[in-house]
Amino acid sequence: MKNERLEKILDAVKANGVVDVKTLMRLVYASEATVRRDLALLEEQGLILRSHGKAVDLQARADAGTVFSERRITERRAKEKIAEAAVRHVLRDGNVVMLDASSTAMATIEFLKEYKDIIVITSGIQTLFSLAQTDLKYYSTGGQSYHKSSSFVGQTAIATARAFNADVCFVSCHGLSDTGFATDTSVFENDVRLALLQQAKRRVLLIDKTKIGQGFYSNLCHLSYFDDVFCNAPLPPQLQRRAKNFHLVETEEIDPPHK
Repeated sequence: MKNERLEKILDAVKANGVVDVKTLMRLVYASEATVRRDLALLEEQGLILRSHGKAVDLQARADAGTVFSERRITERRAKEKIAEAAVRHVLRDGNVVMLDASSTAMATIEFLKEYKDIIVITSGIQTLFSLAQTDLKYYSTGGQSYHKSSSFVGQTAIATARAFNADVCFVSCHGLSDTGFATDTSVFENDVRLALLQQAKRRVLLIDKTKIGQGFYSNLCHLSYFDDVFCNAPLPPQLQRRAKNFHLVETEEIDPPHK
């Protein structure tokens, strides 16, 4: 019976991409505790991921996103300048720094090297490779590897993030919506990203101009949650007013203010 129940749950997740626990309870006629145990088992087997009372298919179309190698190339010079400006403005010797798996956050590493006694915690797989080329002390969240974004996700990654405290957390996102939400194409990447942010004293958002006005299905948080926002173009006035500290970074060119 248990195998049949697991098969039904897995089939439902694969068919829908994301399914909440209550729906699964009705589907398999089981209690919430039983369904949650089943989901934990399926996650341990690397078949699904759990996220805020939902089961998420690892191959969900909505989570396809852009592969990390492509994101790393896009707006590369701008990302480097944004990362440099943020590090120079925020970082101090001896800081503990958290980095998500974004290519923009990874770009900070070149500038972190200039500071003494820095410790880095990251959910990025490629970020780990970059850190290995430095003398920086670093930790990985570990967890389920998510190939397209070259990141660690899932409950293990979240639990590890919550075991540390940081002075600064640098993150990016796929888009900043017209309503001011940092959005992404992956709900389970956002879960880890939020856990990192919650453990930091200072939360920093790094975005290039291509992200402005882009809204994807998974909200991370509102831009007002961040202590600093660094971008190479002005935000729309109604959003820029909501940012605690907005920093305009000069790159090759600066777009005119939004009307």
